[in-house]
Amino acid sequence: MKLSLQIVVGVVMFFIAAFVMGVVFLSHHSDNLSSEARNSIEDVYGNMSYKGRIIEIHKIRRGGRTYAIACIDLDYSNVEDFHRFDKISAFRIKNNVASLPVGFIGETLVEPAKSILESNYVEVNLQNSSKMVFYSNNKITASKDLYYRSSNLREEDLLVCDNK
Repeated sequence: MKLSLQIVVGVVMFFIAAFVMGVVFLSHHSDNLSSEARNSIEDVYGNMSYKGRIIEIHKIRRGGRTYAIACIDLDYSNVEDFHRFDKISAFRIKNNVASLPVGFIGETLVEPAKSILESNYVEVNLQNSSKMVFYSNNKITASKDLYYRSSNLREEDLLVCDNK
């Protein structure tokens, strides 16, 4: 009886240790990916700035989650036509209209997604702020770090703003 109890305790301790090691590994791996994404976004988009009226925000449902892309009629941009889509980021400017990934917005709208979806104007990285500032009726409704993540989007999703 003593031996079988020791075996059970040993097996339980093994699984607890394996679980803890798995959590630590995944956390470290996730931090590295986040750091890689931030660095990539800063390298590619860090010198880009623009602002304009949000024409429409398209919701895209994929993989059981809802994402959004804002279509922006640009008042100002220090970049002309631009297109990038890769495993980390996505963004497009064509004919003075930007296709800006907003990210995961969820099914039940909560802040800041709710404020972003209700916004009618956005300023991105003005004066190298590394911020996206969303406005509604000339009041700031949301502010977030530069976000160009391609999370669960497809390259053709950037075309939703064409002909706007």
